[in-house]
Amino acid sequence: MSKGKISLLFLLIIVTYLFINCDDNGNGYVVEGGFEIKGVVLDSISQLPVEDVIVGFTYYPDSIFFVGDSINTIYIYTSTVTNDLGRFRISEIGSINIQDFQKMFAWKKENKLWRYANDPVPLNEIGESSYELTIFLTKNQN
Repeated sequence: MSKGKISLLFLLIIVTYLFINCDDNGNGYVVEGGFEIKGVVLDSISQLPVEDVIVGFTYYPDSIFFVGDSINTIYIYTSTVTNDLGRFRISEIGSINIQDFQKMFAWKKENKLWRYANDPVPLNEIGESSYELTIFLTKNQN
């Protein structure tokens, strides 16, 4: 098993553990000085939820971070994995501005890498430093 696959497996185990053991009361509260992004990942054709998608932020170019159909997890700033309903939530300490969203990605094997773009991706501000986003993921054509 390659180092990248082991890293991805380790990341998925940690994120799964956090999803199961962390209490999310769903009220959208963000600790002062922090931000929250929540949303859903849908298949671009069927509009059905896509589970096990890694959603996060990186400061590195795609050519280093994503190679072929694999991901190098050491370049992720912060991330989460979608649940069985395609939902995700990222909550971090620190501020965020609109330019930071350009570093946001969604990735799942056998799908095209999704990167945030101002248009046509609507980012809804649902509260101070709290945002909501719908991501449409497209399958790779083989």
